[in-house]
Amino acid sequence: TFINAFLGIVRGKSYLEAHADLGRTDLVINVQGHEQVIEAKVYQNITQFGDGKVQLAYYVNHLGLKVGYYLVFVDSEVTHTKVLEADEIIDGVRIKTYLVRFDMDKDFTLPRKKKVAKTKK
Repeated sequence: TFINAFLGIVRGKSYLEAHADLGRTDLVINVQGHEQVIEAKVYQNITQFGDGKVQLAYYVNHLGLKVGYYLVFVDSEVTHTKVLEADEIIDGVRIKTYLVRFDMDKDFTLPRKKKVAKTKK
């Protein structure tokens, strides 16, 4: 993956589903002794979107860090005005939100094979 390639270059490490006291964060990256927490979600609704930020702030606080990264995969059809990239403070933690837009049909549906008419020779 791109993350593994990056970590190889900078001699970093990653920990999936790392424990953060009462829960598990998606990914902790350690580069030269500095840890970064990344929480990834697939957008479901605006409540879940906001709750994910609070969850990430909790993990970051309990790990004694100051910044968390929130990576949200959002269907391109979602138009809610509060689903935005942001740099904000939640519970004393800086949360940087990044959106990855996708088209479910175009990006995740396998192309169908066209039926080819057979002709007899």
